[in-house]
Amino acid sequence: MPSGNPNMRAIQSSDSPSRKLNAIRKNQTEPGQSVRSIIVARHISEDLLLACSGVQGVQLFQYELSVSLRQAGLE
Repeated sequence: MPSGNPNMRAIQSSDSPSRKLNAIRKNQTEPGQSVRSIIVARHISEDLLLACSGVQGVQLFQYELSVSLRQAGLE
């Protein structure tokens, strides 16, 4: 969660996406503001997919990391 944006909130694993989004919509937005949730994880489980299906404003992303090494010449 970037610290530069005070409007962003972390979703705890114990919260359902719809419950958290509805709480934010109710308690932290002005009329006309929209709320969205972006979940980034190494693996998106079937349970998370099911929990997020049909919830408006949720996007799921999986990441992949790789590292490559090359020898640096010492002079």
